[in-house]
Amino acid sequence: MRHAKALPRDEHLFADDSKRPLSKAGIKEHKRVSKMLRKMGVCFDHILTSPYERAMETAMITKKVFDFEDRPIECKSLSDEFSVDDVIKLVSSFGPEETLLIVGHEPYMSTLASALLWPGHPMGVDFKKSAIMSVRFNEVPEKGQGILEFFLRPKLLMSLHKHRKGDSVPGLKMKKNGLIEGAIMMESAKGGKKYDKKAPKKDKDDDD
Repeated sequence: MRHAKALPRDEHLFADDSKRPLSKAGIKEHKRVSKMLRKMGVCFDHILTSPYERAMETAMITKKVFDFEDRPIECKSLSDEFSVDDVIKLVSSFGPEETLLIVGHEPYMSTLASALLWPGHPMGVDFKKSAIMSVRFNEVPEKGQGILEFFLRPKLLMSLHKHRKGDSVPGLKMKKNGLIEGAIMMESAKGGKKYDKKAPKKDKDDDD
C-alpha cells in the first residue's frame, strides 16, 4: 500500500520531509478506501510501515478502520533506506502463513512489485496514493516468485464505496464471498495484459 495524499513539499514548513503529514483530502479519501477494503474481505496479521509521518498516519487510519489491535511496526527499510533485499528479508522474518500489510512510498512500492513479480523487467506500475497491491508466495518470499492477486487504485475503491448501498457500478459485480469481480487484476506478470514499461505520468500532487 502506498501512503495517502500528503501536504506538498515545503522546505519552510517541513525542513525534515519525513515529518510531512497527510492532507485533509488524503485522510478523508483513505478512510473511505480502507472501509471498502474491509468490506471486500481484505485482511492481514501485521502492519509494517515506513516511519515517515505520512506513511504512519496512513497505517494508523487503516488500523482504526479495521479495528486492528496491534500498533503498526515501523521499518526503516520502507523509507528512504529502502532496498528490495532488505524488504524481502523483513518479510521472511514472519511466518509463512502470516499476511502483511506494507505501507510505503514511491518509487519504492513499484520497484518492490516489479522485483517480486518480474525481476529485471521494469513494469511501470502506476502506484497511486492509497493504492494497494496483493502479492502472495507459494513458498518463501523471493524475487520473481510473487503471484499477483489484485491491484486496486483509490479511484476504483472510492467508486465502490460510493455505490456500497447496492447501486450498480459499471463493469463490476459483487461476488458472494464479498470480493469484487472485475476490480481485481488476476493476470500474471508474464502473461495476459502487459504493464506499460514506460514510467507512468505523475499527478501534480504526486510528491512522495
